[in-house]
Amino acid sequence: SQLEVRILAQFSQDKLLCSQFNTGEDIHPQVGHEILGWPIEVIKKEEKARVIAKGIHFGIIYGSKPKAIWKKCLRYGIKVSLQEITDAYNRYFKRYRGVKEWIEYAIGYTERCHHSLPTLFGRSRPVRVDDPGNHESHWANVAVNTPIQGTAGDFALYCLALIRRNPNYYALLRHSMRN
Repeated sequence: SQLEVRILAQFSQDKLLCSQFNTGEDIHPQVGHEILGWPIEVIKKEEKARVIAKGIHFGIIYGSKPKAIWKKCLRYGIKVSLQEITDAYNRYFKRYRGVKEWIEYAIGYTERCHHSLPTLFGRSRPVRVDDPGNHESHWANVAVNTPIQGTAGDFALYCLALIRRNPNYYALLRHSMRN
C-alpha cells in the first residue's frame, strides 16, 4: 500500500518521511498532521482532512501544483480554498526538505540530460525538454513522475512475472486477480 509514497521516500531519503514509514502507521494522517497542523486522529476520522493530505502528497508525486490539487479536491466535494492548499503545499516542502531537494535534482538532471532519472530497476526514458527553465512545464512533471510511477509499474510487472513463472506457488493470488 502507498507504493508511490514509499518509492518517493526511497528516492528522496527524506528523514522525516522515512521515519514516518518506519512507525508502521498510515502515512497520510502523519503527513496531514505535518502540513495541515491537524491532529492525526482527526485526519484518520475526517474524510475531508484525509483527502486534502493525500491530494497534496500524490499531487506532488504526479508533479501537480496547488491549483490542480485544489481543483481535484473540489471535484471530490471537498470545500477548501486555494490559499489553504497553497499554504499546505508550501509547508510540505518546508517539512520534507529531502523530497524538495530530490524533486529539484530530478528536474535539473532531466533538463541537463534530456533523460529521466532511472527507476529503481534501472529503466529510464528520454524526455523532450521543450521549455528549459520552466519547471512548471509538462516535461518537469514527467521528470518527477517517471522514476516514481515507472518504479511502481516495474514492480507490478515483476510481480506478474513471478506469478506467471511459478503459477502453482502463487495459485491463490493468481485466481484472485482480475486483470
